[in-house]
Amino acid sequence: MVKYYNNKMYDTDKAIKLCQRSGGSGSAEFAEELYRKRTGEFFLHGSGGALSNYAQRNTDGTLVQGERIIPISYAQAREWVRAYATDKFDDIFGVSEDDTKIRVSIMLSIRAIDYAKQEAARRKQTISSYLEGLIMDKMGDITYGIATMANLDGSEDILNVVYFYNSDEAAEWLKAPESTPMEKRVVSRDEAIKCAGENAVNNADSYGDYVINNRLL
Repeated sequence: MVKYYNNKMYDTDKAIKLCQRSGGSGSAEFAEELYRKRTGEFFLHGSGGALSNYAQRNTDGTLVQGERIIPISYAQAREWVRAYATDKFDDIFGVSEDDTKIRVSIMLSIRAIDYAKQEAARRKQTISSYLEGLIMDKMGDITYGIATMANLDGSEDILNVVYFYNSDEAAEWLKAPESTPMEKRVVSRDEAIKCAGENAVNNADSYGDYVINNRLL
């Protein structure tokens, strides 16, 4: 079945069927199937008898069996699966046990993938961590820690640059004991680049790496 809504095409033959449910009996019998388009959008394809929610009305006014496509949001798709196909939830949305991360499928150019692999390897990160960092950086959620040591001539040496995903990590870093006397401050990415240079910021350790390297765990 193919339908257009707001100039977008929803085609059951081209989309991926994720799960389904059925119910009712006789003329009230119905079936619903959840689909996901290649673009990541979700929709329901429903069909049913003359007394179901999917019934259609003939020109003479009588109700007959029918079918319909209903575009739904990501949140609505999650709720639908929770309600009617709980055993398929993790397979579809890839949610981890603590419900903080989800597995998604995206399409990138070969050039972009190769670059991401190289950068992730250089930074000793997984590709997922590298891409998440880029996204969160654009969102403004990442801050940077700059550790400096003052020289007698008034200049300062950059001892360390580290980045944080949240304010709790930044607070822990500020309180962490250091073997070398230093001044610590938490700044934005732009301020970090002005202070330490773009190369140092791009190669900064995550707070997790910093903890491991400094044996604070």
